[in-house]
Amino acid sequence: MTIPGTAQDLSQAFSKPQPATENEQIPKNRRWLGISLRILLTIVVVGLLFWQIPWRNVFATATGMQGFPLLAALLLWIPAHAFQFTRWAVLARHAGKEATWRDIFRSYWVGFTLGVITPGRIGQFGRCFALKVPVARAVGVSLIERFYATVVINGAGPWALLLMIFSGVFVLPIGGWRAPLLIGLGLIGTGMLLLGLFPRVLLPALSWIVRKLPLREKFERLLGVLDGMRGGLTLGLLLLSLASIAVALLQFVLLLRAMGVSIPLGWGMIAVMVNFFFKASLPISFAGLGVGEWTAVLCLGALGVEPAAAVAASLVLFSINVLFPALIGIPVVPTLKLRRR
Repeated sequence: MTIPGTAQDLSQAFSKPQPATENEQIPKNRRWLGISLRILLTIVVVGLLFWQIPWRNVFATATGMQGFPLLAALLLWIPAHAFQFTRWAVLARHAGKEATWRDIFRSYWVGFTLGVITPGRIGQFGRCFALKVPVARAVGVSLIERFYATVVINGAGPWALLLMIFSGVFVLPIGGWRAPLLIGLGLIGTGMLLLGLFPRVLLPALSWIVRKLPLREKFERLLGVLDGMRGGLTLGLLLLSLASIAVALLQFVLLLRAMGVSIPLGWGMIAVMVNFFFKASLPISFAGLGVGEWTAVLCLGALGVEPAAAVAASLVLFSINVLFPALIGIPVVPTLKLRRR
């Protein structure tokens, strides 16, 4: 499990703006070097993908979609984002009553814009900069929102993989490691989902870390947001996250059916869940481009889905659920209250 943001990142967000110095050019250069390497890696991954699976085949498959399954997949965009928006709105209001509905709406869409340009979509953490609430609380709820997105992927994903291996749909050369692997996947999946229900169990460890950091008081206010996560709130957030991912799984299967692929609904959604799990576990490219398509070929190939259809469905779903919302958030980016280091 990974939660976006580091102690250094958060301390910079809490700090007062300071004029840039020559000493800061080194980390800035390193940051640009990291971005350049990820851009290059994304290009390489996508290039290899379309070298193995000709883009003409993918394009022809995607443009050949038709019928009710395509319409249903497009209409499901509404509940998919309704669940995610509700999760973010609940957390934003939890941060403080100063969070207006206008700011919540704007921050939701700009999160996708920032997420597209970062690996693993961790840029969605930047939603906090569009909320007019105390910085510590805004950062706290943004971290929690990303935490729940991670919990669902790393909770449902291992269970989906367990089912595919146990049923023989997904064959792995693991020999005598089969039983330990299945037990481990079950424990990881269950543990992550329980963590979503009871996130306050992290407080002792996080409090111990905070006591070792500078700006201790401000980090303690951040932890205060987590301390307020109790009972019905955590259950509601977990259910909203599960509902959102379930809609995305259904969309993927419907897109495959719109391409003429005969795929069972249940096993199709389970295979796509494994795809999402693998993709999230390998955040090496921007927005997961290329990586998600490779994992889609691997997971859906076990059900007999042709590589071109798996790649086309993955790219179309990305365009519907991520790229289009990212375009909506572009006008909000210049208004973010970012702080200089």
